[in-house]
Amino acid sequence: MVSGLFTDTVEVSNKGRQQKQSGRILKYLSRTQCGVTIPEIAEHVRISVPTTTKLINELIKLNCINEVGKRETDNGRKPTLYSLNKERFYAVGVEVVRKRIQVKVVRVDKEVIFEKRDDAFLLENSKECLGYVIDFIKDTINGCGIASYQIMGVGIGITGRVDCNTGQTLNYFNFLDVTFAEFVEKSTGLPTIVDNDTRILGIAEQVVGKARSVNNALVVNLSRGLGISLILNKKVIAGGNGFAGELGHMQLGYSDRLCLCGKQGCMETVVSGHALEEDLKEALLNGEQSIFFNNNDDSNYRYDEVLEAALKGDALSIRLIQKQGDCLGEALGNLLNLLNPEVIIIGGKMARAGDLFTTSVKMGIKKTALINPLMFCKVRLSELENEAVPNGAAYMVWKKYEMI
Repeated sequence: MVSGLFTDTVEVSNKGRQQKQSGRILKYLSRTQCGVTIPEIAEHVRISVPTTTKLINELIKLNCINEVGKRETDNGRKPTLYSLNKERFYAVGVEVVRKRIQVKVVRVDKEVIFEKRDDAFLLENSKECLGYVIDFIKDTINGCGIASYQIMGVGIGITGRVDCNTGQTLNYFNFLDVTFAEFVEKSTGLPTIVDNDTRILGIAEQVVGKARSVNNALVVNLSRGLGISLILNKKVIAGGNGFAGELGHMQLGYSDRLCLCGKQGCMETVVSGHALEEDLKEALLNGEQSIFFNNNDDSNYRYDEVLEAALKGDALSIRLIQKQGDCLGEALGNLLNLLNPEVIIIGGKMARAGDLFTTSVKMGIKKTALINPLMFCKVRLSELENEAVPNGAAYMVWKKYEMI
């Protein structure tokens, strides 16, 4: 498997040294936008031209590098140009959230070449659900038409708390004798990395989204739950065990509702899709009127329906969404004072509400943020939508191998 060229744990020998050098060449070529010459490669990776020539020839035999033409010169022999063979390097990105599983096979140039999705999926902490997840991943890999030796690894973004150092999931599939990452790796035969879906949303924004050109950003993941990805000095912050970013469990005194974590007063009880559903129930029971929701109906409305109703002009839905935006803004203003980001990106399903939501977020931020960091920071809506986490999980594999 070609991923072995990128590992630092190789034998201390001439062969091991050349393996590391080959990996450095591939990393360099993965970041170049056009063909480069052997002397340019040698200079960048700091090895001799003869050694570089030898390694390039070996990588061509492995189908990892292509000759892409000659460089035009005014005189003398035209040097050969080389580039990474993008058809040789793929990663699998997986999203596992409460009501959706999505798997994508992504080429190193970020092109999605195959995908499979199930919106009827229901995440449960059971052996049956685990078996379905594994089969879904394997079926996608088997159906994509890419040989397993061309796939460098599997990246998984899963909801809930994840120890990113070990790949252990704490809320789901925690009954295994090994970590979730180890179980998937054994089942697929591919190196596997697992992290929280919110942090992977931050990776996606950093690679192809609104955080691409900044050093410091806060990426909010607001769907059924609430989390935040912290990007500081261009690094996505995981914390000691990967638990950084639990914004939904900060207690700011907004409500005494009981949170799913078992505590009262968590922010997720007032700012989240689940909270939006509870807000709607309470409003209807209190006799508030809506053209979309019947206060005599016992139906369990979903927060997606509240978002749609707001976009169609329902005054009650708009008010409920804006109230959440104001609360979120107050919390973000405190984080803005603490971390001084250049941009705050609102992602997740709530981003669909657009200006209806961000306008109230901005007003909430003004209540708590200091003037100077506020002037420095912009609030943006994510444009990645449902593609962010599976794509970001594949990017996580490329980041591990330093290819993006």
